[in-house]
Amino acid sequence: MKKVLFGILTMMVFAVTSCELGGNKPCLEEKATATVIGEFPDSVKVGDNQKVGVKFLAENSCGEFKRFDITQSDNSFEVKLITEYEGCNCNLVFTEREVEFEIDIDFPGEYQFKFWQSDGDYDTHLVRIYE
Repeated sequence: MKKVLFGILTMMVFAVTSCELGGNKPCLEEKATATVIGEFPDSVKVGDNQKVGVKFLAENSCGEFKRFDITQSDNSFEVKLITEYEGCNCNLVFTEREVEFEIDIDFPGEYQFKFWQSDGDYDTHLVRIYE
């Protein structure tokens, strides 16, 4: 009986130890997040950096702004806000957050900014950069 009990305890210790060694990864995830743009300028002078307020909803209390992923094609910019969720014990409540997006273009012209909302859906804004 003692050998059986010892064997079971040994297996349990091994199982717990192996789970701790291999399964102790932090809860970390990055996701593209839909944005809400308040006021977007119609025009900006070359050399002037214009900051635009960008609101987004974090899906839980652990969600924080990580970065903007920007893809440029000619005079068009596709902007995706990336939210990082770090932590395993988060309050499951949507939290509104706000960050600033900076328009900084060195050449005059008409530019399009497409802010990602969902796959294939964008909130599009046009801005004229003048000298």
